[in-house]
Amino acid sequence: MTSTSFSVLVNGQPFGAFSAQRGIRQGCPLSPYLFVTAINELSICLQEAMDNDSVSGIRLGPNGPPIHSLMFADDLIICGKADPIEVATIKKHSTKFLPSFRTDTKLEQILHTLQQNSK
Repeated sequence: MTSTSFSVLVNGQPFGAFSAQRGIRQGCPLSPYLFVTAINELSICLQEAMDNDSVSGIRLGPNGPPIHSLMFADDLIICGKADPIEVATIKKHSTKFLPSFRTDTKLEQILHTLQQNSK
């Protein structure tokens, strides 16, 4: 979110405008809300992939529903088999979101490692 501009209220009136120089930082009260808003699209994509049987997810019990991901605050755990096709599907869906979050390359490294180990 670097294209947003802000204005300060002085005596109840907007005064000047300035652009954000940095992205939303950890600890910002908006961070969890922005994460949930953005990550919802990834969750929908993974659910559709699970409905199409290209992602298996995991089951927490014999009769439990399959789960493709676990999310809490600004953390995400994607669940599935270390199968080349499934890893490629997860990678395809998740890499769409990397530029949005300006994350480091940890997710890319993990997905690459999974892809190499599942061959």
